[in-house]
Amino acid sequence: MAGEIKVCSVPVFSGSSESSELYLAGLTAYLWEVGKTLRVRFLDGDSATQAKVESIAHQWSQFANIKFQFGNDSDSEIRISFTREGSWSQLGTGSLQVDRNEPTMNFGWLKHDSPDEEYSRVVLHEFGHALGFTHEHKHPDSGIKWNRDAVIAYYRRTNGWNEATTVSNVLEAESKDETQYSKFDPDSIMLYAIPAELTEDGFSTDWNTQLSATDKEFAKLLYPFDGSVLYIRTFDGQMFGTVSAIQEVSSSDGFRGWSWDGTTASYVAVDGSGKSTLYIRTFDGQQFGNVTSTQTLSSSDKFRGWSWDGATASYVAVDGSGKSILYVRPFNGTTLGTITSQQEVSSSDRFRGWSWDGATASYVAVDGSGKSILYVRPFNGTTLGTVTSTQTMSLTNRIRGWSWDGSRASYIGAEQP
Repeated sequence: MAGEIKVCSVPVFSGSSESSELYLAGLTAYLWEVGKTLRVRFLDGDSATQAKVESIAHQWSQFANIKFQFGNDSDSEIRISFTREGSWSQLGTGSLQVDRNEPTMNFGWLKHDSPDEEYSRVVLHEFGHALGFTHEHKHPDSGIKWNRDAVIAYYRRTNGWNEATTVSNVLEAESKDETQYSKFDPDSIMLYAIPAELTEDGFSTDWNTQLSATDKEFAKLLYPFDGSVLYIRTFDGQMFGTVSAIQEVSSSDGFRGWSWDGTTASYVAVDGSGKSTLYIRTFDGQQFGNVTSTQTLSSSDKFRGWSWDGATASYVAVDGSGKSILYVRPFNGTTLGTITSQQEVSSSDRFRGWSWDGATASYVAVDGSGKSILYVRPFNGTTLGTVTSTQTMSLTNRIRGWSWDGSRASYIGAEQP
């Protein structure tokens, strides 16, 4: 074996003999209030190590509606030490039961010169526990064929665990009613590395050092954002890639159009008086810059999609009879020119996003069952061609803006808490 695998050295659950009802109730009890800011305090450790831990922990907040505030508050919910044995964390709100002078999380083997991948692996894993996430290898559908004797011997030697502790932490899968995810995720940050020597069929997993797509989606599921949320992911015109970024962009459901070219974002939002206002600002995929331009496009809530390539704007708006109309006109970032093209694209108010790069149009519309469907088709500025691709983006009417540059998609979703 190439090396000893270092894992959480204390059990997160003391056992799993409870009924599924008790387990699920317990899981709910371990979750923090959605949107909560958790205070984090270092009890010891050098400043360089502390800084590395803090920078990595914040990654969870991109995908979970939870914030970490690092400081010296004596009542901090999360208290970190580097002096205890092993690396471990209390599960979620279980940290509230720990004496406030004692750590709720420990990084026993992290040093200032530990490799960056080790920092990422351990910190993301333990802060996952702090959010209430359990170990992925205990998933009932993992299909892992453990070599029981080898596993027990291994963890007795490396972690000092007795057989009962190893069974509870590694070998004993949860019931199907207790599973965390829809399917086993071998890429999860919450999964132990599994050497082939510990399985009967040679199955193994390497170190997972980053949040997986499922980790991100699960975090959002348990800690949903409750306003307008921006998603960024790859899209080749047929298939979506994994979500690379999620962030709340408004505390309300006010977005009515979104466009992003990789550097500049422009979007339409409804203000408190019901006016549709256009905003322009820089955006690098993570951080928004200051708003550089705003203007009222309509005195009412009638916009249903917006696209701008730096020279030409196209957008969908609902007219007085409830029809969805597509408009094309020049726009220099300040002044909208004369409309060059105008056509009815739907007899009803069903558009929820529109994007056009000069050759290909893509848009989101709600079908008769209430699903949000993405359509891709040619558009030369006057005539829409045959639809080349369709797919369901959401089972509900929740998309509020859509942008696609041919390889990367970004869109706004109206979330429900």
